[in-house]
Formats: sequence, structure tokens, C-alpha cells
Amino acid sequence: MLSMNRAVFARTLRRGDKGEDVRQLQEMLGQAGYDPGPIDGDFGPRTLAAVQAFQRAAGLVVDGAVGPLTIAALTSALLGSGAPAGRKPVGLSLHIGLNNVDPASYPFHVPPLAGCINDANDMRDLAQQQGFRVRQLLDGAATSAAVIDGIRAAAGQLAAGDIFLLTYSGHGSQVPDPAEDDGRSETWVLWDRQLIDDELYALWGLFQPDVRVLVISDSCHSGTVTRALEMLTAQVSRATEQARDTRLVDLAPADATRLELSLAESMAAVLQQAGDVRPGASRDLAASVVGSLVGAWGAERDLGVIDRPRLLDLDDARRDVLARAELYRDAVDRAAGAPTPRCKVLLLSACQDNQTASDGRPDPTGHQNGAFTRELRQKWSSARDYADLHARILADMPATQSPNLFWSTPRDAAFEGQRPLTV
Repeated sequence: MLSMNRAVFARTLRRGDKGEDVRQLQEMLGQAGYDPGPIDGDFGPRTLAAVQAFQRAAGLVVDGAVGPLTIAALTSALLGSGAPAGRKPVGLSLHIGLNNVDPASYPFHVPPLAGCINDANDMRDLAQQQGFRVRQLLDGAATSAAVIDGIRAAAGQLAAGDIFLLTYSGHGSQVPDPAEDDGRSETWVLWDRQLIDDELYALWGLFQPDVRVLVISDSCHSGTVTRALEMLTAQVSRATEQARDTRLVDLAPADATRLELSLAESMAAVLQQAGDVRPGASRDLAASVVGSLVGAWGAERDLGVIDRPRLLDLDDARRDVLARAELYRDAVDRAAGAPTPRCKVLLLSACQDNQTASDGRPDPTGHQNGAFTRELRQKWSSARDYADLHARILADMPATQSPNLFWSTPRDAAFEGQRPLTV
């Protein structure tokens, strides 16, 4: 078992140092979630990067030198999190993906999606590579009861210092909730019903203190801009049907640019009415539409297909809640009065509450992920920590979809400062 006695560290450790004290430092960094490379007693570049990442997260001077202050903060991070010295953390994950829902359960048609099961499969594989024990719920298996039971099961198995990774890809929506500041609660659209965010929050109260919970949600938390997207989708579908009748197979670059500018003008007015006035939003959306049309024409595929939002229409979501009022009332009542979470819950979501998330488009091999999941898969391994991962993803997303990094519980700098997906 690793000793946490500070007296072992009789010198300030720096890059290039070697010895048992460096090996002990490396073990402590690894237990705290900061990868120091091989545990070999050699203070090399990877150990330096791990030290600097920890210092940054702990609010220390980021100089890479390990003196009494850094050792004290590192010791506190390990013992304060409840992780016994020498105990290897456990990682469990649950991956939910729904391209379809049960048509018999919802009182309206829920549009199918294409990339959600791929997202769940890819995130499962990634988690498994990182040492998580994985479980999946896809389409018909992803009922509200199965999802709740899966989270409950994880809560019963994890102790302080462990981590639970929960990923969801599918439709998202919002339903009226007078108790929320914005008057709405976000939902996940599962096989049989919507799961309301109040229910998720109640489940966090089942976890032991200082368990790390990472939620990655590639779904729409739609707001006023939703209406604009729906209107534009219908308009573009009509326009492309007309284009198909004229047998347009190729679109010259100059024509594409003119079409993009023309669409951007009309989109700007619609988005402004919807309350979205961010610079560049209409141009980004127009570029996405034109790009998809050019690709469709070039491949002689069905025209009229643009990036589908992972959205359950707000009016339909409200209709569902009203049509099955007793079911949803019972679900919310069960969530009421749940204990305040003592774990640490960090959410990385595909977009803001007033935006939609794209279902993405197939890559050259035909594989399709959600736009957010695609960027996450490409960038997680090079990110220093979760804030850095969020910034890297955000940098390559259009202005119409801005991923969010959000703490559902009080912020924990040590957790946020870990390498992404560290067990």
C-alpha cells in the first residue's frame, strides 16, 4: 500500500529527477487521475505534464516543480476524495442509444435517427479501452425502467474515488416545469417514455460521496431556435424537390456561394425572430445546408436531406406529458424528496438548452455519428482535461450548436482537471 507520509518527500522534485520519491509521486498522480506515464521513478515529460495538469486544477502555480504545497494538495485530493491510498479506482459505464422509439408508446410519430446506435457502440468501445466495465441499452432495450435500474445498479457498486460514465444519444426535448428558472425541464426520449432531468438528479443522490459521475449527452435540449430549424428544413426540402425535377447533378462553386448567401439572408430573419442573434449563426446554418445539398447532388442521392436535429418537437413533448399525465406525475413524485447528491456530477452535452444537436452525416466509409460525438471521438485523447476537451470540441462546431460543460453538483476542480475518461 502506498504511504501518504509527506516526510518521504525530502526534496523538491523536478523534471530529470529519479528515485523512489519520484516513483511514489507517479503512483499518487495516477491514483488522482493524472497519467504520469510508466511508474518507473523517472521524472520525464509525461510526469511533468501530469504534475502541471494537477497544479492547474488545484489552483497552484503551474511550474512543474513538486514541493510541499503540491504534495499537500495531491495528498488532500486523494484522502479528501475518500479514495484509500493504494486502492485502484473502479470504472463502470452505461451507453444508451436510440435510433427509434416504440411507436405504440408515443401518441405521435417520432422521426427515426441514424447515428445514435453508432454513438453508443463507439463510446462503449472507447470506455472499454479505458478500463471501464461496460453495459449497453439500445433501442427497445432502452426503456425508462432499464435506464433507471442501470444507474441504480452502478450506484450500488461504486465507492468514493470510483467513476460512472453515462452516455446518451437520441432525441431530446423539453417539457413545462414551473419550478425551473426557464420554466422547462430537459428530457431524454427513451423507448417507452421521456426521462425527465428531475429523475436523473434524484438518481445522483444514490451514489456514495465523492464518486465521479460523467454524463455525455448527444441530444437536443431545444429552445426557441427549434422552430426556425423546422421551418428551414421544410423550405429546403421543397427547394431541393424542385432542383431534382430539373436534374441538377453538379453545382458550380460560384453558384453554391450565391445560394449560401441567399439562404443566409432569409435564415437571419427567421433566427432573429426566434431570438438567436449570435454573429455568424445564419451563415453557419446556411453553409451546412448548402454543403449537404452539394454532397447529395454529387452522389446522386435523395435530395432534401440536411442534418437532422435530434429533437422531439416541443409541442409533441408537451402532448405526450398531457396524454400520459399520471405516468409522468408519478415519475416526478418519485424523484421529489431525493437526497442531495454527495457525488460529483459533470455533464458534457452536445448543445445549449436553446439549441439542437445534429444527427451528423456519414463519413467517407459510410459510418455516421452525431456531430458532437464525432468531434469528441477525434479530440478526447489529446485533451489535457475536461475543460480543454470542451474547448477543442467547441472550436470546430458551428455557431448553431455550442456544446456545454456543466456541473450538476458543486464544481470539483480535481475531477475537471483529470485527463478525459480516466478511471
